[in-house]
Amino acid sequence: MTGLTRGDVIAVLNEVLEPWGISRDSDISLAELGLGSVDYIQVARGLSDLLDVDVPVGKLFMNPQPEQLEEVLAALVGIESSEVGEADDDAGKNESASPLIEDVAIVGMACQLPPDIRTPEQFWDALVTQRDCISVLEESRPWLVEQHLRDHDDTSALPRYAGIVEGMDEFDAAFFNISPLEAQSMDPQQRRLLEVTWHALEDAGERPSSLRATRTGVYVGAQIIDYRDISRITDGASDSYAGHLDSGNHAAMLANRLSRWYDLRGPSLVVNTACSSSGVALHLATQALLSHEVDVAIVAGVNYLGSAATLMCNNLAGMQSSQGRCATFDASADGYVRSEGVVVFVLRRTHEADGYRVRAIVQGTAVNEDGYTGSLRAPNPRAQAALVAEALAEARIGPEQVGMVECHGTGTPLGDPMEVEGLNLALGGVHPDADPALLTSAKTVVGHLESAAALVSVMKAVLSLEHSLVPGLGHFTTVNPDLDPAPGVLALAVENTPWPTGRSDVACISSFGFGGANAHMVVSKPHAQERVEQAWSDAVPLLFSAQSPEALVRLLELVREMLTGADRAGLEQIARGRLAAQPMAYRLTFSASDAEDACEIIDAVLAGDDSRVQRGKVTHDSQSSPQSGQGDTRGEQSTAATPTDTTLGRWVRGEASPWDDNRPGTPITPLYPFAAERHGLVVQGTRAAHPSRRHALVFSNDSDLRDQAFLSVWEAGNPIVRNYKFAQRNYVPAAAWIEVARYCAAASVAGLAGAVLFEDLRWGEPLAIRKGETQWTRTLVGSRDDGKIDIDVILVSSGEVLFQTTVSAASSVPGCASSVIETTETGAQAWQRDLVAAGVIRAGGYECVVTAAKTTGAAQARIDANSEYHGRGRNVVCDVYTTTDALDIGWWADGESAPAPWPQSVDRLWIAGATPQQTHITACCRDQLVDIVVADAEGQVATRLEGVSYQSQAGKDA
Repeated sequence: MTGLTRGDVIAVLNEVLEPWGISRDSDISLAELGLGSVDYIQVARGLSDLLDVDVPVGKLFMNPQPEQLEEVLAALVGIESSEVGEADDDAGKNESASPLIEDVAIVGMACQLPPDIRTPEQFWDALVTQRDCISVLEESRPWLVEQHLRDHDDTSALPRYAGIVEGMDEFDAAFFNISPLEAQSMDPQQRRLLEVTWHALEDAGERPSSLRATRTGVYVGAQIIDYRDISRITDGASDSYAGHLDSGNHAAMLANRLSRWYDLRGPSLVVNTACSSSGVALHLATQALLSHEVDVAIVAGVNYLGSAATLMCNNLAGMQSSQGRCATFDASADGYVRSEGVVVFVLRRTHEADGYRVRAIVQGTAVNEDGYTGSLRAPNPRAQAALVAEALAEARIGPEQVGMVECHGTGTPLGDPMEVEGLNLALGGVHPDADPALLTSAKTVVGHLESAAALVSVMKAVLSLEHSLVPGLGHFTTVNPDLDPAPGVLALAVENTPWPTGRSDVACISSFGFGGANAHMVVSKPHAQERVEQAWSDAVPLLFSAQSPEALVRLLELVREMLTGADRAGLEQIARGRLAAQPMAYRLTFSASDAEDACEIIDAVLAGDDSRVQRGKVTHDSQSSPQSGQGDTRGEQSTAATPTDTTLGRWVRGEASPWDDNRPGTPITPLYPFAAERHGLVVQGTRAAHPSRRHALVFSNDSDLRDQAFLSVWEAGNPIVRNYKFAQRNYVPAAAWIEVARYCAAASVAGLAGAVLFEDLRWGEPLAIRKGETQWTRTLVGSRDDGKIDIDVILVSSGEVLFQTTVSAASSVPGCASSVIETTETGAQAWQRDLVAAGVIRAGGYECVVTAAKTTGAAQARIDANSEYHGRGRNVVCDVYTTTDALDIGWWADGESAPAPWPQSVDRLWIAGATPQQTHITACCRDQLVDIVVADAEGQVATRLEGVSYQSQAGKDA
């Protein structure tokens, strides 16, 4: 429509605004009417139809006063106005800012994103393939739906979709020396941060021990502790976990636990600005580095979806997409999808990053607040524009240099056009010699990670710079008609596109909190780095270490996969990464001439042939803990040292070797394979994981009028199960049934709290526990006419009898024969080798035999129980770890006539009292049976077993 006058424009404006009771002359603005997204769109489209010109909805939002809107419309139809489209006076200005002297380098990145993304490289694959990483909530996390149905009749108020991370509840508690009970009480966000931070340091080529007691700051962006809701609705949780729940659900611990465990001495804080939390955390970390408050910064963003109530409230607020995806900039956009995950960065000042692989440069950051808008959630494009301009000024970057903008891009009908309007203001101006800067958003692939979203976006920008490619918007079909990107300046990345011609290797990242707290980051591609990688002229040393035997095997498997098809250079790269890794307790090493040779050696090891490798376990603390190490050793890394059997053997034993000094910066591959053990409060139903436990091994009293009975729950994460293995499978140890029977008898019958006598002990098949499963046993207590008590332990799932005995009070306990064998450390090592040869692996509390020896038909051992395990279980008298070792010594004395130390029967067993921490074990054979005594240093008997026989081991895999 042409030839319109200002009067025509005013008439149209009055007609469209009439339903809302205002006109051109009203003093009330659109913002004060409390209009929603749909209302703004309706006004814009009404004006567009009557004026026959596109009226961007963003123009309405930025010019809410009717008189301002008149000027905007007049300009759109060709009537001159000097006031249209001007940004705030301070937009693009930064009077107080001065050019930064130095920048910040991103030297390490790690992540865990939906549904199964575990590395930045996997994230990149998802971006360039526009993978749909969103899941159906009921399928991926059914217990959240069950949680909702506790108080609701149906699921209509819940969103159908979410970005769920597989294994979000998994955690290697033993690696971090955290008890299973405490691990269960910990917010999964704390657990994920501990592990992913380790991986980020490995990506940086930084041994975690090198940062101990340094000015390393921790800055975590987080917003909601959903685990607190889970604990509140889980009956018995407070009684079961007590103080653990306080630290487990405390937001400050997201940062403080990291600093505590890694022994970091810089600031440790959690930032909560809603969806921009991790962006503001990055800003604070960058400022701390530039002001020399810290020397290294660990920046993280984390989000966890564990509360059905939060999901419901967010959905009822109209924020969630019904189609299950963030359709950023698309005509189908109807909201975002909530997602969870974690991203961790490691930062250093650029001039202190020599030798590191610099993944990107953080050239500038800025934060601000929207200020007053029409509603709490309404964005302010002018404030957003001012923020972008400030960040560019800090970065010393002109708008014409920006090649990519990773947008906040939540996929809301109003938010997307508002964001583009702000970018028009900040980056506007025609640049005829350059392609438009490309707008994109990671949310179209992985959803909105809320408090972690900013770092997800920064990671995408870093990867885009590395690949010189801007990934396309996921699932894009048709552009949102309300978008108005400045022609020639901005364009949508509707498909994977090479970096825009004429633009610098610079990317901008926007992150907006729904309360108006905004962050903007500017990152650039680093200059080409020259890193001289040392090589080997002959054999290449490969050093493997882990904190458990299982992790060591998994590490070998991962390297084997990486070596498939690799050349000599690939082998050397892996070797350098292994040299850079944190040395741990369980070690294995060998040298190989090429990748094929290395594969053959690893295949042999995995098949049980150690003939070409050296293997050992370092037990002294200075070399075996993941928190320990050589410290910050920045001398020349001796990667070129020729491996010999002697030097490799010294490293395996934890002695000085050519590879002790670590030059940081070599990315460590593969990443450490943490044990994927599930931990968490049980929310299916109303019980906690261990509510009101009566005993460390007895869950509850399950008695009724017919039976006196007790329930026990067994999981692979329980330390007595986790550390007890035969043929690579976890079992409930035979000694556990003895202590379960003792407690249940004492809890049922007066007079059995003191010394007791067990008679006719019989074991069924050992109970194997698979990872991730839970098995229940029921211990039945029955009285007899002779005053004795019958005990039967039943596997609930099958009814199978696992253990039987008869218990009575003991009037006295037979004494102990004097020691006749001199025990030695060498003897203990021989005993351990014989166990391993039989397929038996013990760890944790079972590793307490200090010295041992045997002669024909007899064996002795001295035990010093691990204080981390001994005496820590509630109401335990007959220590399971010590009794298990005693049964193992008895099997050893018997000449290992049975395939493994699994008892079949015991004629009599006395328990005189609590098992001491330091004990002597004596085992003597007679008539194909074994007698075993556990006594203290003075010869006082704690436990005595007579007539022990051992069975062949098949194992009950329940």
